[in-house]
Amino acid sequence: MPRKKTHYLDKIVNLHIHRDSLKTSHQKHELIETLTQLLGLSVDKVTNQLTLACAEAGIAASFTNKSAHSLFVKKHSVKPAINKLDNTIDIHIAIDKNNIVEDYPHRPLAIKPFKKSEDETRNTQAEMHEKINDNRAKAYTHVPVTFTIKSTQFPLWYEMNQAFIAKVNELANDDTKYEDECLDIILQILQSYSPANEKHLIEPTKRWFRKNISKDSVLPKIKNKPFHAALFTTIATGQLEEDPIEMTLLFKPYDHIGYIPCKLHLRDNPFFESDKLKRDEYKYTLGIQKEGKVCTLYIDFKDKDGDRCRYALKLKQEIRQVNTPFGNMPVFKPEYVWNEKLPDKEYLIIKDAPLSSTQVNIVSKTGGTDTRNIELTWYQFHERLSVFDLKQRKDLILAEVNSDSDIPIVEVTDGSANLECY
Repeated sequence: MPRKKTHYLDKIVNLHIHRDSLKTSHQKHELIETLTQLLGLSVDKVTNQLTLACAEAGIAASFTNKSAHSLFVKKHSVKPAINKLDNTIDIHIAIDKNNIVEDYPHRPLAIKPFKKSEDETRNTQAEMHEKINDNRAKAYTHVPVTFTIKSTQFPLWYEMNQAFIAKVNELANDDTKYEDECLDIILQILQSYSPANEKHLIEPTKRWFRKNISKDSVLPKIKNKPFHAALFTTIATGQLEEDPIEMTLLFKPYDHIGYIPCKLHLRDNPFFESDKLKRDEYKYTLGIQKEGKVCTLYIDFKDKDGDRCRYALKLKQEIRQVNTPFGNMPVFKPEYVWNEKLPDKEYLIIKDAPLSSTQVNIVSKTGGTDTRNIELTWYQFHERLSVFDLKQRKDLILAEVNSDSDIPIVEVTDGSANLECY
């Protein structure tokens, strides 16, 4: 068998060096040992890049060669300060006087300028907090260090999102006559949104997709099921998160590429708990109730104790007619809507399936897994695969309902997704 080709990529390690750090030989050797273990590189390659980067940043720090480092490590039993990184895409390491940790000690926040209030105590506290942050930031020097590493050293962005990407493609790419067009869109998303240092590893071909994402590049739909939908569940994580469950429903009621994206409003609903989701204690049923021009999307949830809740949304389809030389024609593109001639009945898509089967990991191109980064990643797919103009439409929200009269209605009036909620 031919040997698998080894690929390389440039990885930037952002060091945040405190002015009182790197003063001792022990900490310098600890930093070298940490980076060689994390990056899978030789001591000389690490020390060469560290020396260059520190010199460019104006930091007077020298690093020894392999022989001297090995002797020091053996004599003083130096161990790596970090054994495993939480974020392997956007790496930040803080070096304080006594510690080397994975951290971004003075990450700039996109906040509005400080505004004084009528509460003098609050003003004093806010000003003090700003001053502390400013002083803390001034104590560190940001030193980006570039290393060339094997592409297999850390999971690549598309590998982290493999199940998510495959599931989106499974819904969108359900007709062989659109397979190439749909795959082209998916691959464009991957190439444009992936981290800059990984773009060269993504090839815009069906062969690459089948090898790296899913061997099923197209999954023809079942002929007697005109409606398709897929539920995606994520558990956001981050410093400001408390493991909130987020759900997105992709609804596909037509015979073309694309979908209608919907979100479930789960905030503050005590029914959903991340621990119960992880323990596989929920089941769900997903279906569509068609009545003339209205399709009701619903999801019924139940837990192992028999408690239930329902989320639903009504989509009302209005195909406006305009006069043309060839007679009246619909404004709404026919391939974007459901066939109104379909029988009025309930179309069951999924019944009593474990909710845990819908859980996917979504990681942003900066390695973020918090709510904001998950939404940013979703947006890259919605921007190209949603049938709506995302800048013009309101969010489609499935709300928790107790009766049919509680279900919100969204009127779809034309192909540009001019939505009217009432």
